[in-house]
This record gives sequence, C-alpha cells and structure tokens, in this order.
Amino acid sequence: MTAYWPLIGVAVVVAGFALKQNPILVVVIAGLASGIVAGKSPGDLLELLGKAFINSRSLLLFTLTLPVIGVLERAG
Repeated sequence: MTAYWPLIGVAVVVAGFALKQNPILVVVIAGLASGIVAGKSPGDLLELLGKAFINSRSLLLFTLTLPVIGVLERAG
C-alpha cells in the first residue's frame, strides 16, 4: 500500500493560505515538510530547493519584463 504521509505538504499549503500567510514561505515549508516525511536528508532537500529556484528564475525574469515595459511606457 502506498504511503500518503508525504502529501502532508498539501495540507500545509491549504492551511497556510487559509491563514493568509506569506505564499512563498508556505510553499517552502510545505516542500520541506513533505521531504522530511518522505525520508529525504536535509542536504537532498536543500539541493532540490536550489534546483527549483534556479529553474524558475528564468521564468521570473520573463514575467517581470512585461510590467517593467508597461511602467516605462507610461512614465515616458
């Protein structure tokens, strides 16, 4: 039978958003909670978090480009 305990991160996300906490902090804590329950070492968790940050950084730069262009156009 499959262990469902690593899905505790979903409950952490739901609870964090229901309590109106900082979304980034809630997601990071949920990831750490899921990783710890799944039996990952702290080094493995840190590596996964770092890889996810580096992979999403290019998406963040693309997403921030559009509002900056809009502000520059409006400001002249």
